[in-house]
Amino acid sequence: MSNKITRLVGARGRKTINQNSNDYGGWSKQVAAAENVSFVDLNAIVAAKYDLMGYDKVKAQYFLIDHTHTTPAGAAVNADSVVDGLKALPSDPLANYLVP
Repeated sequence: MSNKITRLVGARGRKTINQNSNDYGGWSKQVAAAENVSFVDLNAIVAAKYDLMGYDKVKAQYFLIDHTHTTPAGAAVNADSVVDGLKALPSDPLANYLVP
């Protein structure tokens, strides 16, 4: 199971990378724990990558339309993050199918 990717928030002069840990991001993690299923914290993985780049660079390269929908380059970061998350699972369910 996975949560959704992070969004970029720039309301009222604040520039933040929203990790959604108090709503959808956190709820997904709670459901995965309650159901005892593997969980990929996609939200945290993507947010960590964005944090390294900084808000302004992320906005300029990945969020040209709004704070939710990314450019193709942003989609590639998100797809890579899914693979990173799957590889990090203890069971690594796709080990035979992903390039190391």
